[in-house]
Amino acid sequence: MTNRFKKENYYVNIKNIRLPVATSDTSELIHYAHEGIKAIHRKGHLYKKVGIIFKHLNPENQIQADLFNYKDFKRSKKLMQTLDNINKKMGSDTLKYAATGLTLNQRWKTVFKRRSPSYTTNWDQLLKVS
Repeated sequence: MTNRFKKENYYVNIKNIRLPVATSDTSELIHYAHEGIKAIHRKGHLYKKVGIIFKHLNPENQIQADLFNYKDFKRSKKLMQTLDNINKKMGSDTLKYAATGLTLNQRWKTVFKRRSPSYTTNWDQLLKVS
């Protein structure tokens, strides 16, 4: 969306994309996000923000592939686990996708203000009562 307080050039749009097969592969999610952005982007607008919402999430053990899907799920899972393990051991963002930005001084950056907390999967995020 553009700045809603500048009515003369206000633009907002959404694009829903249903994935052919559920995935937790970051590179595949980035690919579909890029497709959505290409579909709604209008040249000449100064954008203020963009958001991506994942709906209809499935447990990993309930992914239903189809007959014509050639995705290597084992390879994808191993790659994602490797990236996660390296970032856990060496520090967050040691390895990251170029789509999230490469330099510290760029004009835009990925912001995770509304990311869901991981209370059920990360001990460090449990609430502390004193």
